[in-house]
Amino acid sequence: MRTVGIICEYNPFHLGHKYQIKKTREITGADCVIGVMSGNYVQRGDAAIFDKRIRAAAAIRNGIDLIIELPTVMSLCGAERFAFCGVEILDALKMVDFISFGAENDNVQMLSEIAEILAKESEEYKSALSDGLKKGLSYAAARSGAVDLLLPGSEKFLSSPNNILAIEYLKALKKINSSITPLAIKRFGSGHNSLDISGGIISAGALRKLILSGRDISDYVPPSANTLYKDAKIHKTDAMSCAIIANLHKLSSDELSEIADVSEGLECKIKKELKVCRDFDELCGKVKSKRYAHSRIRRILLSSYLGIKKSDLVPPQYIKILDFNETGQKFLNKAKQNTKLPLVKNYNQIKAMQNPIAEKMWKNELIFDSIYNLF
Repeated sequence: MRTVGIICEYNPFHLGHKYQIKKTREITGADCVIGVMSGNYVQRGDAAIFDKRIRAAAAIRNGIDLIIELPTVMSLCGAERFAFCGVEILDALKMVDFISFGAENDNVQMLSEIAEILAKESEEYKSALSDGLKKGLSYAAARSGAVDLLLPGSEKFLSSPNNILAIEYLKALKKINSSITPLAIKRFGSGHNSLDISGGIISAGALRKLILSGRDISDYVPPSANTLYKDAKIHKTDAMSCAIIANLHKLSSDELSEIADVSEGLECKIKKELKVCRDFDELCGKVKSKRYAHSRIRRILLSSYLGIKKSDLVPPQYIKILDFNETGQKFLNKAKQNTKLPLVKNYNQIKAMQNPIAEKMWKNELIFDSIYNLF
């Protein structure tokens, strides 16, 4: 069974995602396509607009055969860990032949060479990165400059969001010495963060804006997905704003320093700005800087509310199945004989593992889902 994995969020699933799946099947001749999808919280530091079950069902109706959940402690992370954990899960299945990802540039060779430099972190690279940071460049700009010094012409590849994720997938494949073959599908239509709605394929950000404003989205999503969305509850981080701010007031600087992704005294900056901010978005805007991207601050503040600490950032302990069709079921029947991680659907299966770390992760996910459903 020729199988392709896609690490995704489908926040929400739209025509661009359907195009990627279609092209992936055409190029690879895949019998089965698996999505490793963020649960109820997504990588940009947000609550997903629709519940994970709705998003999984939309994907299954439109070309995906099996949806596996990427736990919140992995989805609410920067690109490097988000990509690495997704690749680890796909590799653990031991039956995945390809990983497909969208990219602004589909030159896999160039993307792979960049990934090699970032994975090796040679002394020359680290020195160039350090020089860039000393000059006051943002981390992203300093990294781009350091890579371009070693691989001229590469800087433009590191300026696009999907290229950056693609490079992280390639880096993860190299680090775990995976046999999975990478496949880049060139993006077209609106850019990653574009709010342009003039074309048929628009960004997920533009689509979310239309949904939140109550506009018709039928031109931008598959009909079967639209049917699901019409009856689905809409979730937004804005609704959590007051609760997030209130919780931050309760946390000491020391407690905040233990939250995932907080480093270099960032907890002090957050506590300082908290004194003059009464709103989640306002606080994110005050704390972000050249060094700390807006999305990273959003993830930190949301993690602080959920109580995700650095000690919670453990490798995948199990593979949680969210949804599947008949083809997905056939894949699971074969995969369970070989997979490195247990395939699970319920708590009894987690309990049978006798793994305290897995049990804690599962129970925490239930808490995160309960909080998500409050808003």
